[in-house]
Amino acid sequence: MRVTTALGKGFAGLFATMKAVRPQRPIHPDGVWLTGTLARTGPPVSSGVSWIDGTGQDPIRARLSRSVGLPRWSPDILGLALRVPHGSDHFDVLLASTGASFPARFVLLPQRNVQAAKFTSMMPYKGGKSAVLLAAFPLDPSGRMPATPAGLRVGLAKRPLELALCFSRPLGDWTRFGTLVLTLEEPEPVPAARDGNLTGLRFDPVRRPLPGSETYAWTRALREPSYAEARVAPDTAGPRFNSP
Repeated sequence: MRVTTALGKGFAGLFATMKAVRPQRPIHPDGVWLTGTLARTGPPVSSGVSWIDGTGQDPIRARLSRSVGLPRWSPDILGLALRVPHGSDHFDVLLASTGASFPARFVLLPQRNVQAAKFTSMMPYKGGKSAVLLAAFPLDPSGRMPATPAGLRVGLAKRPLELALCFSRPLGDWTRFGTLVLTLEEPEPVPAARDGNLTGLRFDPVRRPLPGSETYAWTRALREPSYAEARVAPDTAGPRFNSP
């Protein structure tokens, strides 16, 4: 825990530095808003997480983005954020472009083509049986959809992005439990401020994990400081960062 706590504070410091340059979105600055459906058919074997093991179909909102904000001609780490309704509330899922096998599923990989990307949660959820990872794999990996806002808008105007939803143990094989179908959200939402912040459009899988799961203390220690920094209003982040 001491190591992850120290790393979490270090990431938060880096995040604060980036926020001084990009007050609104320090990371994931370049992306598009999506809408679609998330259909769960249930896995052939239990995951130990009630939401994964159940069935149902939900309308969702999502954002597909370039994480670092590198020049658009270059590959970038891709992020796929999902907001899923649950009862009268919702929960959030954050996935990033990585490899699929072990240990590559824990390594961030830049991509130029969304259809060739493999999206995983990297951080495990605490299920009833063991640690569980999530993943979303494009169903047409041979297709072409440039990982830029313009490329995504052109590609998604022609066809939706379809992904297989899977879960795995940290060292295990991936098991499919559903399908995610995404299209452009039209018109794209304007980031309306709440208390001077973009809170209403922030995704937080630490505070809002999968139903039937928990977050490990070490993952909270690693991620929560950066998420807390993200929730600070842009007009207060600068002065707080610059103060002695």
